[in-house]
Amino acid sequence: MTASFPGVSQWWRLSLRRGFSAAKRLGLTAFLAALLISALALPILIFTQGVSEASGGNQSQLNVISVSPSPDSPDTGIPSAAVEEIRGVDGVADVVIDLSATISAAEDGMWDASAHVARPWLMPPGVETVKLTGNEVVMPSELDGTDMTAFVGEDLRVGYTRAVSADKGTLDELVVRVVDTYPATWTGYGPKAALASQDLVIELYGARYALTKDEVMNREGVPGVWVQTNGADDVDPVLATLTDMGYDVIAERDRAGALPGLLAAFPLVLTAVSVGMVALLATQIFQAVRSSISGRAGEFGLLRMRGYGTADIRKLITLEVVSGVAGGALIGVLVGSVAGWFLAGVVTPEEFGMARMPILAISSCLLALLAGICLLALLAALVSSARINREDPFLLVLRN
Repeated sequence: MTASFPGVSQWWRLSLRRGFSAAKRLGLTAFLAALLISALALPILIFTQGVSEASGGNQSQLNVISVSPSPDSPDTGIPSAAVEEIRGVDGVADVVIDLSATISAAEDGMWDASAHVARPWLMPPGVETVKLTGNEVVMPSELDGTDMTAFVGEDLRVGYTRAVSADKGTLDELVVRVVDTYPATWTGYGPKAALASQDLVIELYGARYALTKDEVMNREGVPGVWVQTNGADDVDPVLATLTDMGYDVIAERDRAGALPGLLAAFPLVLTAVSVGMVALLATQIFQAVRSSISGRAGEFGLLRMRGYGTADIRKLITLEVVSGVAGGALIGVLVGSVAGWFLAGVVTPEEFGMARMPILAISSCLLALLAGICLLALLAALVSSARINREDPFLLVLRN
């Protein structure tokens, strides 16, 4: 008669204390594996998200082309007629002039900032206003120690330079309306960037060189423009057309990952290390399971001699292995997440703003890691139990 599969109390007695010790050893192996993998994977996820945030936080930034006059061209700027010509190129969705001007505090603090023409497709995180008009501005939350959030919804007097002769300027003032602020750590336009409407920036820029708005746009021209295409498939055709028109062009997708020095290599290095570590630790878990079961083959042989069937042995091995590995892996993922978050805080640039990281996506990846380790343990348990069930139980007892 074949014995039925034992309950938990019978499993405890029949496995003796060696079964519990084996489960603890497997749990320790799984703990180390989960800890190391999650501690390395978390900085990669955070760094990748930070790069995305720094480049605008959306895929539309990759459909953008930077356009400037060719070095061989006699023109030093792009006039308004040429801007409209670029706007009419097939595949172009929007064109924004690339212009900036310096502003500073006229009152309430000592700060300075660079006013940029806002690009609708590149707005800071948390800013709902996409189209700025008139004297509206979006400021960093902090400038040189001054809390700019206090001015949201208020008029703010700012200073700027107005030329009075070819080599002399004076400080003038105007009133802007602060409609919103964004985290000062975000550097999509560069550090200390105030986002403004095109008319306001042209006015500030022209004042510095004693030019009217009409003279800036029609006589001098702007140093460059940003072109957004309708989609990723339009980037190459638009690049070709603008090149034929004699412009110097650079697609943002080609320099989206152009980070300096070791910073650029950081995600690739960590990814390579993590892949190697995953392969090594997966092998280690698999071998640990097989070694643990092989070391107790004699006990399983005795159980089979007492009437336990192949299904009973498979359940017994699976219960022992998966329970030990799952417990160790769960603790390892939790501890590894804490270590990974600390490591990410050390190596991730401040401007990436870790507070905005996608916790749900990160948690999903960590749960997937936990599930992967448990599935690997289950596979190893099934392979080991199959080997035990194929062997003659008498021989298993003799050899062990």
